[in-house]
Amino acid sequence: MPEETVEVALESFRRFDPADLEPFGRTLHPEAVMTAAEGWPETGPFIGREACVRQMGRLFDDWSDYRLADIEVVEGRGDWVLIAWTLHAKGRASGLDVRLDVVASMRIEDDQIKQAHYRWSADEAREAAGLASKSPDG
Repeated sequence: MPEETVEVALESFRRFDPADLEPFGRTLHPEAVMTAAEGWPETGPFIGREACVRQMGRLFDDWSDYRLADIEVVEGRGDWVLIAWTLHAKGRASGLDVRLDVVASMRIEDDQIKQAHYRWSADEAREAAGLASKSPDG
């Protein structure tokens, strides 16, 4: 697993703060492309650093008390890295607690995230990245 690729992806999590997305935005390539999981209200694609940052801001406008937990590197292949985590949040208007398990496939180019595909499972994230499943049974 290329250590530099993993480090760039993990840095995006360290910089992620919906109250100030500028540091997170600097981890994105100017031509970044993001997509969201099936069933998400806006799946994209979101093209360009500014569009990706705006989308992240829109997502977190409706939530409060959010935190990312259990961030784990699933695997790295060349310039791709898969990272899984759990998002805990509370609906700003509803007050409902939300827990989402997410996996992202991220392609790193020029020490920035060029592609990010957010999915519900590692296999879905691999598929979005065009990577074969890790094992024959998924």
